[in-house]
Amino acid sequence: MSTPAHQDCDGTVDEDVLLAPEWFPDLDSDGFGDPLGMVIACSAPADYISDHNDCDDARADVYPAADETCDSADQDCDGAVDEDATDTKTWFNDADGDGHGDIYGARFAACSQPTGAVASSTDCDDAAPGVNPSVAETTNGVDDDCDGLIDESLIKGCAVGSSAGGSNGGPAGFALTLGLMGLLRRREQAQR
Repeated sequence: MSTPAHQDCDGTVDEDVLLAPEWFPDLDSDGFGDPLGMVIACSAPADYISDHNDCDDARADVYPAADETCDSADQDCDGAVDEDATDTKTWFNDADGDGHGDIYGARFAACSQPTGAVASSTDCDDAAPGVNPSVAETTNGVDDDCDGLIDESLIKGCAVGSSAGGSNGGPAGFALTLGLMGLLRRREQAQR
């Protein structure tokens, strides 16, 4: 036998409907009910609960205090999207616009790439667009390719035993190699 919707569940018919419990549909079974589907009944109908705080009853991952993710949806029902998302990416400032982020600069998290930022942090001088891991080292007293070595291309080109016909070979190449070795030794001694 069904109970009239206006009954307050005390066994007698009563016009005061405010005393009967309100129930809300929880179709996604996340433990939070849809405030738009309220019914009044003495006991909860199937798939109905007493909570009414769900903002999307079609998604089980959307409910108050749910973790936010980068998907342009409001998972935690607070009216904002993607704030404090758990799956953000780390971005690095690229002040010189060379496509390489500052090794030493601040890193920050965001769901999508901010203007002036990149995903890599490989630039050893973010104020100089000609200094990054993508450029070739030149003999200019600067670590152009950000490998921690300065002008190593000059040292690599001057090998003992180079052929006399090579651009760095013969006696001149040998003398240059010895001169560089002496310079490096003096630099090491000065740093001690």
